Amino acid sequence: MANQQAALFLLFLLLGQPLTSNAYWEEAVGFVVGAATVGLIGPVALAGMGFTSAGITAGSIGATLMSYGVPVGVLQSAGAAGISYSAHVAGGVLGLGTAHSAKHYADGVSKIKNVASTMWNKIWNW
Repeated sequence: MANQQAALFLLFLLLGQPLTSNAYWEEAVGFVVGAATVGLIGPVALAGMGFTSAGITAGSIGATLMSYGVPVGVLQSAGAAGISYSAHVAGGVLGLGTAHSAKHYADGVSKIKNVASTMWNKIWNW
């Protein structure tokens, strides 16, 4: 069910964009990079924190969190069973949002530089 929902979300996301614009490639790349990052770094990070397939490692960050009463069930489950499909989608969405924000920030900086340059030229040539 989650696979179908994610596929429909991506389909609507792609079909909702202008077909003549290539402005959304950055977001698509961000989605892929985010999902791949979760898949590659997630298991390593979980194991490093002590969440392994054998359980929580004694003396690890996970054991310390558990001793303070922090609910670690989700991390323990991810460490034991692996990263879920929905976690990959969440990482992809995070990557997409980051790429989108970075693109618009860069566009905004470029516009500000153009306006400042135009204003400076008008003042200089006055």
